[in-house]
Amino acid sequence: MAEAVGWELLSPDRVYAADTASRPASWEHTAMNAVGTGPDATVQGLAGSPGWIVLGDTGGGDPIAFDLAPGPRGHLGQVIVMSHEENCGAELVVDSLTGLVLGRRAKEGRGKGRAERPRPSPG
Repeated sequence: MAEAVGWELLSPDRVYAADTASRPASWEHTAMNAVGTGPDATVQGLAGSPGWIVLGDTGGGDPIAFDLAPGPRGHLGQVIVMSHEENCGAELVVDSLTGLVLGRRAKEGRGKGRAERPRPSPG
């Protein structure tokens, strides 16, 4: 399976919804983050969502999920990856499981859904 899709598949008893509780982060690392989902985002900029169904792992600790709660420019069933080094958001990997098996990847320049950090105000 790892050769076919490029990631490690979880056993059925380990599949889970990537809600906020499944992605814990300390107060020190999240207190200054502002999350948001822009109108062009394919993935919601959230810490987690019950609509993100984790079925596998990249092999490096990043969960791979089917997105059942996509951003405004995304669509149901797209495949996303949640970086273990980030506290919120995810990146679009490919538009569907079929696309993943066929070796397609997300096009560059699409909205990602990562949390956008506020920029300091001048002055």
